[in-house]
This record gives sequence, structure tokens and C-alpha cells, in this order.
Amino acid sequence: MKYKLTGKRFMSFFFILLMVGSTASYAIIQSFRSVTTTQTNPNDIPKANIINYEVKQTVRDTLVKSGITIINFYSRNGCLECTSTKEALESLTNNNKNQVLLQELTDTTGTVPRVLIESYKDSRELTSPTADNINGVLCDLMAAPPAELKCALRNI
Repeated sequence: MKYKLTGKRFMSFFFILLMVGSTASYAIIQSFRSVTTTQTNPNDIPKANIINYEVKQTVRDTLVKSGITIINFYSRNGCLECTSTKEALESLTNNNKNQVLLQELTDTTGTVPRVLIESYKDSRELTSPTADNINGVLCDLMAAPPAELKCALRNI
């Protein structure tokens, strides 16, 4: 059985061959590309909301502009008075994952515990933080303070 290759059949065969070839070449190029480059988060935005490092300034600006409040908690290894503040901040952060990023940082030279709270409204530093001080500042600075802070009741 002989096939006669007319103009229409030749063009359709050519386009089918072109499509299959381009798909195969694209797959081959992508396989080499994924081996040589590592896939990382382009903005380095942390996946967890409690981290033990400081994010880059560009990431911080992006987070703050999107309404996230960044809390920097400075402590020292072996600091006994830091544990209650740290636990309170971790609890607050875990309950408000979409609004708060907690950076737990080590400070060997300054006074500890120390808390720096930054949002799109302003930033404030507390050198001797208490739960009431932290809650008051968070009520002032957070985009949408959670009900657990009882911000509406603090001026009564």
C-alpha cells in the first residue's frame, strides 16, 4: 500500500513533526536547567513564622508593607527572665500566623530581654518588656489586633 504525499498531507505531517520535536526539545532543555540551578524562594520569605535569624531588609520591607508585624526578640543564652517573655511571644505568634513574624535573636552586648516591634504604622523598642507592655504596643501597631490582646478594653 503506497501513500501518496500530497501538499496537504505533507504540510500536516510537517506540523505534527514540528510540534512533537518542539515539545521534546523543551523537555530536554528543562531537564538540564533544573539540574544546574537550585530552586529557592525568590524573596527569601520564611515559611515558618518563628525564626532564629534576621530576614533581609528587602524581605522585611515586603512583609511590613503586606501588613505583617515583625517582632524581634533579643535574648541571651541562660537568661532566666527571658523565658516567660519568649513563651508569651511564641504563643501570640502561633495564634496569629498570618499577622506576626517572630525573630528570636541572640544579643551578647545589649540589655536583655529586649523587644523591637515593627509594623507599617511605626516601630517601637521595649527594653524591659512585660506582657502588658508588649500587648499595648501590639494593639497600637498591628494592622488588625487579635481579640486575645483585649485592645478594646485597655482604655476603660
